[in-house]
Amino acid sequence: MNRDYPYIFSLIMAVYNVELYLKEAIESVIAQSIGIDRIQLILVDDGSPDNSGAICDAYAAKYPDNIFVIHKENGGVSSARNRGLEIAQGQYVNFMDSDDKLSRNACKKAYEFLQAHPNEVDVVSIPMVFFDGATGDHMLNYKFANGSRVIDLKEEPEAIQLAVNSTFIRLSSIRQLHAQFNPKLLFAEDAAFLQPILWQKEKLGVVAGCKYLYRRRTSGPASAIQMSAAKKEWWLDYLTHFPLYLIDRAKRELGQVPRFVQYTLAYDLQWRVRQSRFPNHLLDEAEQQEYLRLLSECYANIDDDLILAQRHTQPMHKHSVLCRKYGQAQRKVEQNDIALVFGKDTTIRLSDCAVTLDFLKLGEDSCTLEGKFCVLPISYHSVGVGVEVNGQFYPGEIIDRGAPRLSLGEEICGFIGFQVTVPLDKTQSYRISFRACFDGHSVDYHSVAVGNHFPVGIKHAAAYYAHAGWIAAFDHARLTLKPRTLFRHIGCECAFLLDLWKTNVLGGRKAIPVRLLRHLLMLFKRRQIWLVSDRVNRADDNGEALFLYLLEKKPENTDVYFLLSRNSEDYPRLAEQGNVVDFSSMRRKILHLLCDYNISSSGDEFIVNPFSGHQEGYRDLLDSDRFVFLQHGVIKDDLSGWLNRYSKNISGFVVSAIPEYQSILDGNYYYSPNEVWLTGLPRFDRLYHQEENCIALMPTWRKYLMMALNNETGIWSLKDGFEQTAYYRFYNGLINDPRLLRALSEHGYRMIFMPHPNIMPHIDRFQKNDQVIFGSLNMKYRDIYSKCKLVLTDYSSAVFDFAYLRKPVIYTQFDQEEFFAGEHVYTKGYFDYGRDGFGEVETDLEGTVNRIIEYMENGCELKDKYRQRIDNFYAFNDRNNCERVYQKIMELNS
Repeated sequence: MNRDYPYIFSLIMAVYNVELYLKEAIESVIAQSIGIDRIQLILVDDGSPDNSGAICDAYAAKYPDNIFVIHKENGGVSSARNRGLEIAQGQYVNFMDSDDKLSRNACKKAYEFLQAHPNEVDVVSIPMVFFDGATGDHMLNYKFANGSRVIDLKEEPEAIQLAVNSTFIRLSSIRQLHAQFNPKLLFAEDAAFLQPILWQKEKLGVVAGCKYLYRRRTSGPASAIQMSAAKKEWWLDYLTHFPLYLIDRAKRELGQVPRFVQYTLAYDLQWRVRQSRFPNHLLDEAEQQEYLRLLSECYANIDDDLILAQRHTQPMHKHSVLCRKYGQAQRKVEQNDIALVFGKDTTIRLSDCAVTLDFLKLGEDSCTLEGKFCVLPISYHSVGVGVEVNGQFYPGEIIDRGAPRLSLGEEICGFIGFQVTVPLDKTQSYRISFRACFDGHSVDYHSVAVGNHFPVGIKHAAAYYAHAGWIAAFDHARLTLKPRTLFRHIGCECAFLLDLWKTNVLGGRKAIPVRLLRHLLMLFKRRQIWLVSDRVNRADDNGEALFLYLLEKKPENTDVYFLLSRNSEDYPRLAEQGNVVDFSSMRRKILHLLCDYNISSSGDEFIVNPFSGHQEGYRDLLDSDRFVFLQHGVIKDDLSGWLNRYSKNISGFVVSAIPEYQSILDGNYYYSPNEVWLTGLPRFDRLYHQEENCIALMPTWRKYLMMALNNETGIWSLKDGFEQTAYYRFYNGLINDPRLLRALSEHGYRMIFMPHPNIMPHIDRFQKNDQVIFGSLNMKYRDIYSKCKLVLTDYSSAVFDFAYLRKPVIYTQFDQEEFFAGEHVYTKGYFDYGRDGFGEVETDLEGTVNRIIEYMENGCELKDKYRQRIDNFYAFNDRNNCERVYQKIMELNS
């Protein structure tokens, strides 16, 4: 150990609101194979409101010579790290995040490398690997492909390092430069701190064979990255204090901006140009224009070849960046291509764009492909698209694919949808490539992407799909089809399993035993499997209603299972009725790969696909199930951005009203009458009357108030400052309004406050009183509908059940402009509350209270004009909705 340094390493850990993870992080440091006695762990409690500070103190008491605690007022991660640097005594410094972990050998491997290269580098990096909510390598881990080494950044400018948590930095270099983290920079503070240190020697050490385990949170408070773009500081402050600051400093100190710094900036700026729009109400018009000006200034200082070299930036975004830098490109027609030229010779070609394949339908004697061609902004009068198969061109039918792609509100590309059918002959194999033609000029596309539902992936070279006597696979940008033989199928599967093992990306190795088990079980499968569900953590919706019906119906040769979290209060009740499977269990995942129908009232991704985020090892197997969407309620607004065919691929889309049915067919959902089922909601069959003097307040949620969704619990976390939002202030004010509370008492009424299930876990944030009953997730909606005489909502579709019972509704819409501004999951559709609604629309607190009191004074009678609207709205008013849904499913079977 160097006599000038009591420790080899000082690990500085900023601690804030991480009591769920902090012990894991500290224990991973204590367990380092180099020995805790050679490590100084500095825990900086940045005014954490939870129990984190106490956890820090407990560890410091246990390891007084090696663990040190600083308690300070909250000032952000930069100020916390700076305070830690003040007492650092290690020869090398690391800035580990307090929710992450180090592999046991991380410090030892880094030290051995630094000892072997004592004067060559000031910074060494170790690979970042995701865990918890994500798995696999960080996208910048390519620099470790050649093992541990010293990288000359002048020769390899793409070998960039942004994060300090996965680095070990020579303390003397930090102190020599008086380096500090910028407290004004809430995002990219790591990279801003690190680049000036790196450009002193323009060398980076990379150490393979160990890991920095980087958590993607699925529970607890969201991380800074998860909530970044919703903060104003992510925008203007970022550009001023990170890229433009580094550009200015490098020019002053070095006379130029090193190319590795340029590459670093281009890499980090790509996440900016990927933003389709500015967040509503966050930046005003002047701030947006200033942001665009500063962004252009940044790119003016980055070489074109480094912009084009970005590995994770699509051509459409590169084209957008170059347009900001140069203005419009010059168009040049080439053989089988069209080039767009910027400046002297910087070129992007249309062939660099991708054709995205969404669906593959294989039959014994035909193949139907559906997808879209990405087209950069060029003018043309005529266009044709299609596929070339073994040298023969087959033109495709052009399909409207909706709005163009945007970058910060500006159009950067459009899409030409297509569908094409190719005849097949089992005596041949086929190679399919993709071509578009603009005003007679052909463009052969050289890049293929795949949508969520295409059964062949592109992340694994050996991925394949076997169906109808064919095996489909990719050969670079060509789709190949070969007749299936048992020997060929077994060979493809073995090659795919080997590929999964070798690459081990996106949970690849975990997929191997699952695939093998699924293949084995399919040999013995003799009955259909239907999976039914509502939410992850509760039932009592259309899924439960249909499940109970199916238990009585007993479909022939069919096993029916209900999916539900074992921790749900509904689990034991439904387990007494039939087969219930824990949502998070491996059994559920296996059943999903075996099932014929996945039937749910929820359209969330982890309901549709239990392998979401890790599906590359299962794409071919997921193609066999059909998704029947029962819905949470009646669709009255435009949900096409979420529920369209290319996103969800719904086989049976249940609707209840004629205008709702027509809106799905006419909108950008891309379904035909075969997929849209006008049957009525199954839960309508179970509605009943048992009125009491009771009023229900049932507001919906706001996605823009939420932070992150925990896929295990199905619970959304809230953004900071929830109590200061208009949503909270309005509803907290309403349930505590003195005049309303007096009127409830005078008329002998009580109110049930029943917010959307995504808000319900946070209901205790609202102030309670004796007149209002707070709902809970275990309260049944149909019981509330039965007992209440009046329901009050803002935009919730839950009131359609209430109206189905011919009871009055009040809409209170204090935030119409904000709600429909585009940051929630839907926008306005066919349903106009004033014209079509089942009650009055109020827009402020006083009007809402007045209207509630008026209804109580008149016995909560449904007014004639609203009764007529209700009668004209629903397609059915019987109790046969479950039967109609069942018959539609059986039609799919035939």
